Amino acid sequence: MSIVRWCLILLLGTLGFSSVAQADIKWFETMRGYCPEVCQKTDHKFAVPSGVHPQTGKTFYVCSVEYARTGWRVGYNIEWDKRSCFAQWHKMNSGKNSYAEHYFCMCADKAMEKRGQAQFNF
Repeated sequence: MSIVRWCLILLLGTLGFSSVAQADIKWFETMRGYCPEVCQKTDHKFAVPSGVHPQTGKTFYVCSVEYARTGWRVGYNIEWDKRSCFAQWHKMNSGKNSYAEHYFCMCADKAMEKRGQAQFNF
């Protein structure tokens, strides 16, 4: 059996074990919106989760803010403060999370699994 034929058989055989689902992702603008609610109003119905808060079990959702013309920062939107996107930027040497009320939510056309818990360093 030739090497090319062997590689083709091996490749085709492993395709049956692949279960990776591809999702189409888009950003949607909001002013003080909760990402799951923002996404539900679009053709990409599912907010993209980024983790789970260890104490409350609440889900973090991916959002993005532009801060003081310094560029975009990826952040999180969470249920207990659902009208903000929190992101970290260096603000007067504090390096703490700040928030914005005008931001973009990351939405997908398929539900995505919530993986693990977020890690905090307080």
